[in-house]
Amino acid sequence: MNKPQQDVPSDWRKGGYRDAYEAIPRPPRKPTRVAKELIYAYQGSQRVLRIVGLVLIAITLPITAVLGGGLPSDIVLSIAGKQGIATIRGHHVVENVRVNNQHPIAVSYDFVLDGEKYSGESYTVHVMAIESLRVGDSLPIEYLSVAPSWSRARETTASMMGLSTLLFLLFPMIGLGLYGWARRANAREIRAFRDGTATKGLVTKRGFDVNTEINGEHPYEIVWEFHVDGARHTGKLQHMKREALDNNIPSDEVIVLYDVRDPKVNTVWLE
Repeated sequence: MNKPQQDVPSDWRKGGYRDAYEAIPRPPRKPTRVAKELIYAYQGSQRVLRIVGLVLIAITLPITAVLGGGLPSDIVLSIAGKQGIATIRGHHVVENVRVNNQHPIAVSYDFVLDGEKYSGESYTVHVMAIESLRVGDSLPIEYLSVAPSWSRARETTASMMGLSTLLFLLFPMIGLGLYGWARRANAREIRAFRDGTATKGLVTKRGFDVNTEINGEHPYEIVWEFHVDGARHTGKLQHMKREALDNNIPSDEVIVLYDVRDPKVNTVWLE
């Protein structure tokens, strides 16, 4: 359990734990009007990461889904695919897609399994492998016995882009990661405000975060420090409008609310 801070020759720490505890409501605390704007809402770097993450997801996920929709089939068929024979229904060049500067060729086929007829289509950029195939010819395939609709012609891929789809997946994954980081950081601050332990802290910086930029402008930030069990910790709030922070945190002495399990998770009390 964290101990109250000891008095030291600095007014901002004297009786910090006790004085702060008595100055604010007990947890769980309801968000104040100012807290809703500055803590509960996404501001500063959290806002940037959230926007960038959502944009990456919105732009790249549909493209990945269209071009690489068969990637799960390719992975499963590589592990558990069974061999079979199908009949070629036709093939054509996919002219609106390029893989390694080549248009993939789509091969469509039909096959029968346990009296049931299934159809499939898979892709390849190796023209020599299929240019001699004709409608009605036999075609070796791989299929999943528990879900025969998952299939592909041998030496082709169910995904239009082949395994290069894995590269496309990086972008929505990065977007999800950025969005998740912003959401987690925001949730941690909210938790600290609602349930955190109170102590006193001291503002150590008022200025702009030059490492973050939104529409050509840097967010303004207030950074503070506080001590728990002799260890120094820091926290910060950011906003695009300087007055939003300076007007609501006018004093350099602040009441910090921190997670006793991890004091790095903290914020400040706002009336």
